[in-house]
Amino acid sequence: MRIDGKGYYYHIAGADIPLGARILAVADVFSAVFMRRPYKEAASYDECIEILKDAAGTQLDAHLVDVFCSIPREKVMACSHVLGDNA
Repeated sequence: MRIDGKGYYYHIAGADIPLGARILAVADVFSAVFMRRPYKEAASYDECIEILKDAAGTQLDAHLVDVFCSIPREKVMACSHVLGDNA
């Protein structure tokens, strides 16, 4: 589901997407890029943040991306063991 309504469930966009789904979308993109996978290396924290910012307003809710990016790096990285620490 994309904030601009162009993804799966294309008829739902913006505030019509439940807040929880919009929050999970931001977290999902971050974790998908941050985690090491058998088919790709993990991106750095800074690369993940840039990807989130690039997707803000189209794929992701821009306000929620801003909120996520305002969380101090140390707090996000303190949770990295859950994602597979690549720090």
